[in-house]
Amino acid sequence: DLQANSLTKQSRHALVQLLKAFPIEITGKRPVAEAIITSGGVKTGEVDPKTMASKKAEGLFFAGELLDCDAYTGGFNLQIAWATAFAAGNAAAEKIAATMIRLIISLATSFEASAYLFSPSIFVRTVM
Repeated sequence: DLQANSLTKQSRHALVQLLKAFPIEITGKRPVAEAIITSGGVKTGEVDPKTMASKKAEGLFFAGELLDCDAYTGGFNLQIAWATAFAAGNAAAEKIAATMIRLIISLATSFEASAYLFSPSIFVRTVM
């Protein structure tokens, strides 16, 4: 067995180059029956399908191959990735926006004064 600290600088450099280049010889294609995306992942029953939010952990969202959802390649797995990412991203953004609004209102009320908060789509007025 060779210890990592016994490698010469030249040997380490050669190893790094091999790992970075990682040459692979392609000899052919596999049958369509074997063309599936990564199997396994978070069970779809544990995820809200409209928001892709976890039913078990608040504020956690899933998309793409993190989900236990198999499909043939050739675009189907990409569609799953894009659609779930769109849903998860929008839901996460809405959750963040709602949290920020609650935080701003909370801060404004702590000053015991009127606070006017503006946003491109939201106008909030709180009076103490």
